[in-house]
Amino acid sequence: MFVIGDDEPVIRSDYFGFVAEKLNAPPVSFTEPEADSHVVSRAMADKRIRNSRMRMELGIDLKYPTYREGITAILESH
Repeated sequence: MFVIGDDEPVIRSDYFGFVAEKLNAPPVSFTEPEADSHVVSRAMADKRIRNSRMRMELGIDLKYPTYREGITAILESH
């Protein structure tokens, strides 16, 4: 079993900030969830994956090595 990702693990604020910038949209801001909210643990999680095993064992070469290239390609195609 593989968990698949690109070459650059990213936190959501960086990801959405990049998308907003590419769209010439206002900067993204996030609000902290209420302390007793069921989403607190998810909002505070800092999980990232590496794709080194995928690359080594499956020999995959990514067309878009990071989210930046992928998002840029998507936006340029529309």
